[in-house]
Amino acid sequence: MASADAPSGVDAVNAIVSEDYEALDPQFRAMHRALSERGAGLCWHKHGTFLEHLRGVWQILAVWGQPFEVTRCGFYHSSYSNSQVALKLFDADADRPKVAELVGHEAESLIYLYCTIPRQQ
Repeated sequence: MASADAPSGVDAVNAIVSEDYEALDPQFRAMHRALSERGAGLCWHKHGTFLEHLRGVWQILAVWGQPFEVTRCGFYHSSYSNSQVALKLFDADADRPKVAELVGHEAESLIYLYCTIPRQQ
């Protein structure tokens, strides 16, 4: 699923400033709610909460006009945790169907790969 109908560039920035996130992705509310319910807003990460970080990555990718598979991957990019970030919101084995339902199968596959790829090699 591409985000051909979603605004990018200045129009995306305007949507972000006005907090009209559904203009960028109609699935935003459900994806955000699931992260919130898993405690992403309660975990500190870098310069704010983990939820703020994930939303910020999603916003950058949306402004760049990336397709939904990429923006949604950015939104959930460490939600299964990884070897550098120990903030596991979803179980990489048990919760894959739930995450795929929220973000789509292509985005979930990218998220899974990002979270499980060996980083020590």
